[in-house]
Order: sequence, then C-alpha cells, then structure tokens
Amino acid sequence: MTGAVNFSSLPVAVDQGKYTREYLDDVESKALKLAELREDREKRPGWNTLKTVAINSLVAVAQTGQLIGSIFGHVVFALPSALLGGVFGFCIYAPFMKAVDCLSGGENTKSFFEYTITPANKLSNLIYNRVTDLVCRYVVGCGVMVAVVEPFHVILGGLAVGTLLSPFIYNDFKCNSSRNVEFFIDGPANFSVKLSAQHYFWQTFDDWAEGIKRPPVTLYDRIAAQVHGSNISVKDSSG
Repeated sequence: MTGAVNFSSLPVAVDQGKYTREYLDDVESKALKLAELREDREKRPGWNTLKTVAINSLVAVAQTGQLIGSIFGHVVFALPSALLGGVFGFCIYAPFMKAVDCLSGGENTKSFFEYTITPANKLSNLIYNRVTDLVCRYVVGCGVMVAVVEPFHVILGGLAVGTLLSPFIYNDFKCNSSRNVEFFIDGPANFSVKLSAQHYFWQTFDDWAEGIKRPPVTLYDRIAAQVHGSNISVKDSSG
C-alpha cells in the first residue's frame, strides 16, 4: 500500500535561524506555562491576585536592571566593536575577498557589503554576546539602577500600582481567563531581554553578514505550521 500526500497546501518550511529559534522556544514554553495557570487562577483569584502583585513588583526591578544593562552593553561594547570591524571589513577584508573571488572565478560569493559587515558581525558578537553580556545585564545594569533609582522605590511603586489594579486583576482571573493579565502583566514580566535582543537585532545582523533573506516568522506562524503538519492525512492510492 502506498500513500499520497498533497504538500502544496502546507506552509513552506523556513530556517528560522539560531537566535530566532531560541526566542520562539522561550516564548512558546512561557505561553504554555501561563495556560496551565489559568484554571488555578480562576479557582483562587484572591490568592493569585496577591501573588501576581507581590511577585511582579520584584520582577520589575530585575527586568529594569537587565534592560538598562543590555542597552549599556550594546552602546558601549557592541556598537564600537561593530564599527571597528566594519572599518576593517571595508578597508581590508572586503577588497581582499573580492579580489580572491575574481582571481579564483568564484561564483555566488558574497557581495562587497556582506564581506564588509562580516568582521563587524563576528567581532561585535564575540565582544558582547560571548564576553560582556552577563556582566552588563546583571552587574552594570543593577549598578546603574541603584545609582539612579533606588530599587526599593521601584518595588514600592510596583506594589502601589498593583494594589490599585488588584480589583481588575481579580476580575480578570475570575471572569476573563486571565487574558488581560497575561498580555499586560505576565508579558512584560516574562520578557527575556537577552533573547529578544538576539532575535530582533543579532539575528538580523547575522543574516545580513551571510546574505540570507528570511521572511519574518512569529510564534503564531510556527504553531500554525505545526497544526497543519499534524493534520496531514495520508490517502491510500493502492486502489
């Protein structure tokens, strides 16, 4: 017996890139965890409201520190190293590689622009993502936040805002399947500063250096592709 499958209606498989895959994996896993919490939040809205207000007041401090540190690291380390690598690529690497391509008769090689930004991409990736990322997000970011805004004040502010919003949070747990809380509170709280920067910035930078053009892929697109794939029916063509 042989099977016949019509693949014309299936979504085209897209190589998402390393950073995009990690980002979407993280988003998907956190979305599944939130889905598992909905039933408990509906059954015990009061207790879960207290937990949400208290925990997210602390999370706000950590997220703010990481965001400050990430911005600092990209401006102080990633950007200068990218500029330095770009100058080297434009003046030395790109002309040399294009000359090699011409002499060797190479076809389908990189463009001058791609050769130019390749050293910029490699150097900035090495300096920031491999060396200074953790220090910037967890040490420098927290240090800057402590120097500018006392973390205790951020916690108090979060508790105050959470207290004001607690009736709406309670009602959302009880009557709305936590939809608003998941979008407006859990979303920013679960936001990964590192993976988001890698997905929105570094993946694009890598693709430019490699001359790759990828259509944008969201978590919705990936789930839709998985659903389509799971619904493939194999028809018997023996008759």
